[in-house]
Amino acid sequence: MSFDILDEKILIKSKNIILRKPLNEDLQDIFDYSSDMEITKYLRFANHKTLLDTKTFFIFAQNQTQNKTGVVLVIEHIKDKKVIGHIGFRNLDSIFEKAEIGFLLSKNYWGQGIMSEAVTKMIEFGFRKLKLNRIEAFCDIENFRGNKLLKTFMQKEGLLREVEKKDSRFINMHIYSILKKEFLLKKI
Repeated sequence: MSFDILDEKILIKSKNIILRKPLNEDLQDIFDYSSDMEITKYLRFANHKTLLDTKTFFIFAQNQTQNKTGVVLVIEHIKDKKVIGHIGFRNLDSIFEKAEIGFLLSKNYWGQGIMSEAVTKMIEFGFRKLKLNRIEAFCDIENFRGNKLLKTFMQKEGLLREVEKKDSRFINMHIYSILKKEFLLKKI
């Protein structure tokens, strides 16, 4: 199995959004939502405090793609012509044909179905283009919005107790997954 497709230009369109690799000119938009503590509250990384944090993230995302261990795509709102979030896969594993999905969206766009669109397209990309067999997600049990969204696409497999530490406290996370055969059954 090869993730060579990650070397190519990626452009995924849906009704309201475009998913694509981040560009230097996206840095300010990425900083704008990544610096909001309400948005990053349940995520594995701290909110961005300076544009340098966003540049570091940008370089990290590029390195993941080059190393074929992950991919980050920005979510560009078609009508507003603005980057409003990002979505991606980390821990890409060609041996076990799996990856972990993660996402982040500006709160100005919450409740509009944007992230559902993005997750739908990213899952499809994972199974059809990356040829994954399993896509999984981990979500802080206190992240109501994230858990609600993941339940619409994936099966909850269980609870991971105190699996990670954030802001000096251990957190519990739900684990979700969807298999390629489940995706194909839903799409047919």
